[in-house]
Amino acid sequence: MTSIRREAPLARPPLSLRSGFATKVRRFALFPNFTATARLGIDRFLHRRRTEKCVKLIEAAGFSHLRLQPHETGEVQDPADLWHVYETIRALRPKRVLEFGSGQTTVFIAQALHDNGAGHLHSLDADARWLDNTRSMLPSHTLPFVSLIHSPVVVNRDYGEPAWEYTLIPEGEWDFVLIDGPAGIGDVTASCDLIHLADSMRPGSMGLIDHRCRTALLAREVLGDKLRIRYVPSLESFTFRPR
Repeated sequence: MTSIRREAPLARPPLSLRSGFATKVRRFALFPNFTATARLGIDRFLHRRRTEKCVKLIEAAGFSHLRLQPHETGEVQDPADLWHVYETIRALRPKRVLEFGSGQTTVFIAQALHDNGAGHLHSLDADARWLDNTRSMLPSHTLPFVSLIHSPVVVNRDYGEPAWEYTLIPEGEWDFVLIDGPAGIGDVTASCDLIHLADSMRPGSMGLIDHRCRTALLAREVLGDKLRIRYVPSLESFTFRPR
């Protein structure tokens, strides 16, 4: 395990994360389709349609049981996200997958790796009890494809914006990265782990920032020359690839 090297800090919070008219302009410049579709409610409509379709696809694949949530505090995760990560892993055939925030996506990624017959998922979570919950959700045939890692989080202030940072990250390069944790608490709603990982993304790799606008904005401000980050309205999430 290691801590990833950090980029040079920003003196002030990124413009896209401040308040005021200039911030709105900057956000539109970074992600015009996010601003437009969110304001008009188009992304919610597209996402609802995609979710309905993905529920049927999950049922047709015989994976409905993988969505079961055995913990009373858990919520059934968005079917659009679950099917997206499954399809992506199947098509990409990654050797190494990194996930920040375990849960139902862990199960679907593990199933995809099993169906590929190769690859390994390193799933990090700050909550050791939730890792146990995730472990209980994993079908036995997927266990060889997953490592569950307890990785506490701290608040990083190097980028001018308080952001969560996982303290333990496996070494090496990555083919797919999912930013799905930790949960935003209080005033800290962004994470900076993707910033640290930019140099560890293999050519042809990709990833997903799950429903986390401020994380995407921070990454876009700092990593605009390294990652292509785009908003996908039907997912209400952001995808990224190395430039």
